[in-house]
Amino acid sequence: LEQEIAEVQSKHTTAAEAETAEQDRHRELAQERLRQLAQEVVEAQQLHETTASAEAAASAAVGESQRKADERHLQLEQEIAEVQSKHTTAAEAETAEQDRHRELAQERLRQLAQEVVEAQQLHETTASAEAAASAAVGESQRKADERHLQLEQEIAE
Repeated sequence: LEQEIAEVQSKHTTAAEAETAEQDRHRELAQERLRQLAQEVVEAQQLHETTASAEAAASAAVGESQRKADERHLQLEQEIAEVQSKHTTAAEAETAEQDRHRELAQERLRQLAQEVVEAQQLHETTASAEAAASAAVGESQRKADERHLQLEQEIAE
């Protein structure tokens, strides 16, 4: 019996030692797994922080780029407005200049037409005066010729 008891106790001790060894091995594996998980958590946290930092930097860069694009857009709109204003002003000035030239040309045409009318009247007056003068000269010549003949007759008598 003592031997059987010793054997049972030995088996029990061996089983307990094996169980303890198995528990120790499981504990060590669990602790190793916990260390791995803790390391993964740290790495994940670092990755999250790095990603958040990169996202913040990217967002800031996008914001700055958007701000610059908006500024450039406004600048281009202002430049377009200025060019359009200058073009409108130039077109208005050109139109005013054309109107002024048109008015001057029309005034000159009126003057020339008036001069043509006056020249025509002068020509008619001159022609009439020439005709009257020619008639007067003709009449005077006729009278002079008559007087000449009269004088020649008187001399002959």
